[in-house]
Amino acid sequence: MPLNPIAQEIINAFPVNEVSELTPDDFRLTVDEGASAVEREEVDAIEDRNLVGADGQDLPIRVYRPEGVQSPAPVTVFFHGGGWVVGGLVSHDAECRAIANETKTVLIAVAYRLPPEYPFPAAPEDCYTALCHIVDLSGELNIDTE
Repeated sequence: MPLNPIAQEIINAFPVNEVSELTPDDFRLTVDEGASAVEREEVDAIEDRNLVGADGQDLPIRVYRPEGVQSPAPVTVFFHGGGWVVGGLVSHDAECRAIANETKTVLIAVAYRLPPEYPFPAAPEDCYTALCHIVDLSGELNIDTE
């Protein structure tokens, strides 16, 4: 099975030889820059919001609404890859758009806190907290959590 074309574009744009020399912040920036070069599908609407994280700080989310989805819409909650160290709303934007369009669900991407700045268990706590908030806000978000 061939690699997903979007994933292949990101890999092709990534300077693999430099990874061991990068700080976590530089690594994140490099991943975001590579992902920004990838072509993105159109969706009907995108909304950036903040929830209250497990630590009381902002917990950013991005809501993707594909064309033609009825309200209340089915929902997909997306926790990006990156080994709990890299990744976020920018790095996985193209994948989120494609998943929302393909599944015909409102996709909600969560930008959880990353180590080493926020050690374990910050990231999974943020993911759980976001999921609970999303369920609580289902009416406001026009999503069907069933």
